[in-house]
Amino acid sequence: CCIWYFNGSSDTNHFPRPILTSCWWVFRYHLGSLAFGAFVLAIVWAMQIILAYIATYVKKMKEKGIESKVVDIFIKCLMCCVACFERVIKFISKIGFIQVAISGENFCKSCIKAVGLFISNPMKFGFVHALGEIFTFIGKIFVATASGVIGYLLITANKTLNAELYSKAIPVAVCAIIGYVVASIFFSVYGISTDAVLLCFFWSKENEGKDGRPVVAPEPMRDFYEKYKKD
Repeated sequence: CCIWYFNGSSDTNHFPRPILTSCWWVFRYHLGSLAFGAFVLAIVWAMQIILAYIATYVKKMKEKGIESKVVDIFIKCLMCCVACFERVIKFISKIGFIQVAISGENFCKSCIKAVGLFISNPMKFGFVHALGEIFTFIGKIFVATASGVIGYLLITANKTLNAELYSKAIPVAVCAIIGYVVASIFFSVYGISTDAVLLCFFWSKENEGKDGRPVVAPEPMRDFYEKYKKD
């Protein structure tokens, strides 16, 4: 997405294979950032596992008649805080990795810059991110529904299955669930893409543009920005 953004308005395509180029850049230049970001998330997940184990231990102690409301509430509060912290870390890591792709800097610097861009443009970023989430959800539901309908048609068209199946509801539900899972994987790429393009836009507007105009943006985005700049 970053390659498309910063080369979409040029006459010559310097990156004819952007996906292969991106994969090469990840392993050649950003493997350390990738590992560090995964390590931070792994620490948070380890904390959740430890707290879950402690909660299970407290539950067993309750069954034996040993109970402490203070400890129980304290552990639940800790689990809630760690869960919120995990969501924050995931979000910061996501936009941080996007910023790594934009600027080529290390993970920590990229996270700081990405959060700075987000804080500078909270309404725009939040609005576009929310729209992306809505479209992603609609897409998942559409794919799941289509998978269920196609599964139903295939079962109905097969005379053997149609005669032997006691109920078509469970196979159709399984088709819909599989469709939803596959759609979730594919549409997650769409969600990352919208965030990446938006961060590219904010970064170029802040670092490259003059008079608020993102000069390196692809032509459709430049026209859109010029049209609605006053609004």
